[in-house]
Amino acid sequence: MILKHQAGKLDLQAPMEDVINQILYQSQWQILPVRTGHMVPLLSLPMIHKDPFDRMLIAQARLEGMALVTSDKTIAEYNLKIIW
Repeated sequence: MILKHQAGKLDLQAPMEDVINQILYQSQWQILPVRTGHMVPLLSLPMIHKDPFDRMLIAQARLEGMALVTSDKTIAEYNLKIIW
């Protein structure tokens, strides 16, 4: 989220520090670490999306059976659940 915000791709209605603190300490959201097992699915991802960070998120979401929260239409071309 911080990287997307800094790149101007995520506009928030509150200061980033407040959002991060709320997610870390006041929500039920889990922070998903990048594990070695998340790297193998990258090998089979088609090169639809060129952003390596987004590709890692896609691989993680697919492996973990999770949805991604994104408005990126390119990510929606992968076979995974999208919220937004």
